[in-house]
Amino acid sequence: SPADNTISYSNPNNYSVSSISIADISGKQVMSFSKNAVPSTIDVSNLQSGVYFVTFTSDNLSTVKKFVKK
Repeated sequence: SPADNTISYSNPNNYSVSSISIADISGKQVMSFSKNAVPSTIDVSNLQSGVYFVTFTSDNLSTVKKFVKK
C-alpha cells in the first residue's frame, strides 16, 4: 500500500541489518542509513511522490523491496 510519511518493515528472522538505502526509480540514492543508525520506521515525508526501492543489507545478504510514496 502507498506510504504517506513513514514506512516500517518487519524483520522476522532477526537479521542484523547493517544498512538500508532508498533509491528512486532511476536508481539514484535518495536516503541511506548505516549500521548504528538503522531505524525500524523510516521517515519518507520529504520524498516526492513516486516509486522507490529500499535495499536492506545484512552481512552477505541483500533484499530489495519496492514501495510507492503517495
